Amino acid sequence: MGKFLEILTSLFSGQKRYSQKKDSHFFKKFLTKQTPYITLLTCSDSRVQSEIFGIDPTNAIFCVRNIGNQLINNLGSVDYGIIHLQTPLLIILGHVRCGAVTAALGDYSEENTAVIGELNGLCIPIRRTLEDNRENFELQVERAVLENVHYQVDLAVRRYRDRIERGKLTVIGAVYDFGNFYGKGFGRVLPVNVNGKKSVKEILERVDKKEKAAWENFLKENFLEV
Repeated sequence: MGKFLEILTSLFSGQKRYSQKKDSHFFKKFLTKQTPYITLLTCSDSRVQSEIFGIDPTNAIFCVRNIGNQLINNLGSVDYGIIHLQTPLLIILGHVRCGAVTAALGDYSEENTAVIGELNGLCIPIRRTLEDNRENFELQVERAVLENVHYQVDLAVRRYRDRIERGKLTVIGAVYDFGNFYGKGFGRVLPVNVNGKKSVKEILERVDKKEKAAWENFLKENFLEV
């Protein structure tokens, strides 16, 4: 059996097992309408999957993907999740060792025009990283990943400001650290930005007083302030 056919057979055997594990009621629950509560904008990287949140993403996560988790590149899809499906949470998720960010830090002029067009969008958020060559390249890549997440969150906050101010939406920027780069554990998703705010102090100054204690606990357990 050729490699392609082996992969295809394995894939659809697995799919059949999946469908058999679920009864008809599972599928009928969302047959006529989807009701996700999270819009997830993340990278196309195969190492990053919505299952990392530990929930079944079916009918829960409206997932939008492109290289470098860029808002502009899939603006219509993100708008659909926020405005049409009215998810109360938008997560913009970058990740360590991002190939798109790594490529954008170097010379990608020999890529095809479609890839160049997508990588060009990363040049603005990582510009400050490009200007600082004191770091080794590995550190430079990870700092650029963070800069990009912050930039994409800022774009989202400006676009959806009215929904945020009315308490209809929260925008979270986060980094998936599958390499334990930040020392919090392999595979952790670490929030780094809430509605454009990058420090615990700034975030807590803007949350509802009734929710402050819960936010304090959440941030203490999960937030990465760098």
